[in-house]
Amino acid sequence: MLKQTFLSRFDIIIKRLERSPATFEEIESRLRTISDFGDNDFVISRRTFQRDVKDIQQQLGIEIKNKRKGDNRYYIVQNEDNIQTNRRILDGLQINNTITASKNKDNIILLEQRKANGIAHFNGLLFAIKNKRIVKFTHTKYYEVDSTFRTVHPLALKESVGIWYLLAIDTKDNLLKSFGLDKIYTLYI
Repeated sequence: MLKQTFLSRFDIIIKRLERSPATFEEIESRLRTISDFGDNDFVISRRTFQRDVKDIQQQLGIEIKNKRKGDNRYYIVQNEDNIQTNRRILDGLQINNTITASKNKDNIILLEQRKANGIAHFNGLLFAIKNKRIVKFTHTKYYEVDSTFRTVHPLALKESVGIWYLLAIDTKDNLLKSFGLDKIYTLYI
């Protein structure tokens, strides 16, 4: 429950600051309002808020500052490279915490049954891309039964419609191709 509370608090703080810069008092007011309507107490001291700012930076990579001359409002330092990634991480954590907290409540969150989306090879492929390593794997095309053995130069990982893909140059014909991670088996780096 404690983890859910502080992650939810991080989310409230970040969403408030994404709208516009705010003083500690304005952030505290937002936390108090949400506490009044929910089951959790998000009200914090200034010192806890300062720790939260540090934790948000360390854990989520979102930098919050208030160093503007003569201005005591906090704001998010915009880093375009990390904004989408950090937002998705925070959204995922929030969804996970909400589902975990509501497990005892019957049938109010209905999850779709789905196959794994191929993230088992994600770390290995990321390593291969960063270190410019050739990878080999068995791959089955969608709507086909037979598998083929592929040797590729991996370039990037891409998500589309909830499925992760490897973008790579196939050594067989030197063409750029995409391979669904959920259809890749027996990966060798």
